[in-house]
Amino acid sequence: MSKITKQLAKEIATIICRKAFTEKVKANEDETKELCSKLAEQTVSSEVIQFFKKFPDFVHTRSYFNFVSGRLDVIGVYTKDVPSKDFSCYRTIEVSRDEYEQIRSKNETKKQLKNDHDLLFTQIESTLVSLGTFKRVEEQFPEAAIYLPKQNENQTTTIALPIENIRAIMEKYSVVPE
Repeated sequence: MSKITKQLAKEIATIICRKAFTEKVKANEDETKELCSKLAEQTVSSEVIQFFKKFPDFVHTRSYFNFVSGRLDVIGVYTKDVPSKDFSCYRTIEVSRDEYEQIRSKNETKKQLKNDHDLLFTQIESTLVSLGTFKRVEEQFPEAAIYLPKQNENQTTTIALPIENIRAIMEKYSVVPE
């Protein structure tokens, strides 16, 4: 009967969480990036966009913009490369209230996905450590049991003690128990 180590519990929790959240997070990021890239491109003339598409290496671009609507908080978002006329670190784009709400909603979804990921990870890890053994995990948490390393039924664990080294030193110095 093998024990569940903290390291093994972390590895299994990572695998399960990756399967559960990777696609959702990627889809959310892609949607946000696409929306914000379009909004940023609207601030650049169509001639510059056409030139950029033909000669991308000759145009200064940026891929991070701050979006704001009126007095609402600024939301910073990474976008695809968009031509930019200025070299400052930050560029703020004024958007409509509806566009701002779309960006905010996608950011909130991203935060919720991260919180759910972290919560699930912690719960899986602590549950596996609490169950303690492969057998109990197989019985009580079969969803995680499929990620346990395969065990050889006939395999026994030998304890690695330096007994042979001890005997050799004892013989060398004639320390023989009587």
